[in-house]
Amino acid sequence: MRKRIFGCLWILTLAISVNAQQSLTPGGQLAAMTWLEGEWTGIFGESPFWASYSSPQGGAILSISKDLTPGREPCYIEFERFSYDDTSVYLVPYPGGVPHSLKFRLVDFDPMSKKATFRNVDNDWPTDLIYKRVDGDSLIITLTGPGEEGRPRTITARLGLVKGK
Repeated sequence: MRKRIFGCLWILTLAISVNAQQSLTPGGQLAAMTWLEGEWTGIFGESPFWASYSSPQGGAILSISKDLTPGREPCYIEFERFSYDDTSVYLVPYPGGVPHSLKFRLVDFDPMSKKATFRNVDNDWPTDLIYKRVDGDSLIITLTGPGEEGRPRTITARLGLVKGK
């Protein structure tokens, strides 16, 4: 009996999550991404990393990030702009501060689990950018796509929210 009740509750939770995802407009999806907001530090791949994400207020999330040397000097910067049009939310990266010509479109979004996946298969690498808020004050960013000789390549950032900012 307990298994049946828990099974029904799980199916109901899944249905609510899928319905919430499908019922949000692109503007609503972006507005629901408040979980990205804040200042984050941690490790990206093997490098110290810092990032800051704005609120989605005004219809855009802006971010700035930097990789740091072991001595904590910036060695690489990037900007990102999350916005939306009539069809979807999208992300435009500015690697090294220079606008990228491709948009990464939101292909999977779950506001309940605070996860967003952006994709552009026309980009050489990465093709997927996955953002997921976990354990309240942690953010995991995963970049994936084809690497050398077509083998899958993945780099992950494990970041913690900076308190008191």
